[in-house]
Amino acid sequence: KGFIIKPSVTIKFPWKLTVGNYCWIGENVWIDNLDNVTINNNVCLSQGALLLTGNHDYSISSFDYRNAPIILEDGVWIGAKATVCPGVTCKTHAILTVGSIATKALESYSIYQGNPAKKIKERIIKSWFYSSMKVSVITIVYNNQDCIANCLQSVQKQTYANIEHIVIDGGSTDGTQEIIAPFINKFAYYKSEKD
Repeated sequence: KGFIIKPSVTIKFPWKLTVGNYCWIGENVWIDNLDNVTINNNVCLSQGALLLTGNHDYSISSFDYRNAPIILEDGVWIGAKATVCPGVTCKTHAILTVGSIATKALESYSIYQGNPAKKIKERIIKSWFYSSMKVSVITIVYNNQDCIANCLQSVQKQTYANIEHIVIDGGSTDGTQEIIAPFINKFAYYKSEKD
C-alpha cells in the first residue's frame, strides 16, 4: 500500500525482498539481495542507494560468499548513493546520509555519515500533525452556574498550542451569564439566546 518504485531499480532476487507500506525506492537503487532484505513502513531509499547482502570470504581460497540479511525498520531513510552492508539493521527512523557506508547497526532516531558511517547527531522529528491540529472545546450550557464555572477554569488551564473554546448558552436566567462575562474575549465563539 502506498509503495512507489522509480525507474531503473535493480532487485536481484525479488522473492527475498519484503516491503512495507508507504515506501519509496528511488531511481537506480540496487538491492543486491543474496540474502533477505526487509524494508518496513515509511522507508525511503534515495536514488542510487545500494543494499548489499553478500560479500566474499577473502580469507579462503575458494572465495565463498558471506551473506547476511539487511533490515530497515520503520521510518528509515537511506540517502542517495549510500551503501548498507551485509548484516546491518537500521533501527527505527535512522538516517544514512548521502554517499555514506553503514557497516554496523544504526541506532534509532540517529543520523549517520561517512565511511564507515558514524553517528553525527540525533534525529528529531517535528510533528506537523500536532503543530497544525486545533483542539476545540465546545461548551453548551443553560442555567448551570457550577458547570460553567468548572468548565471555564478547566479550559483556561489547558496548555495546547492551538485551542479554541466555543460557548453556547441557551439564554440562562440565573447567574451563568455573569460567570461567563469575564471570559468572553477568550472564546473563539460565543452565543447566548433562548432555544
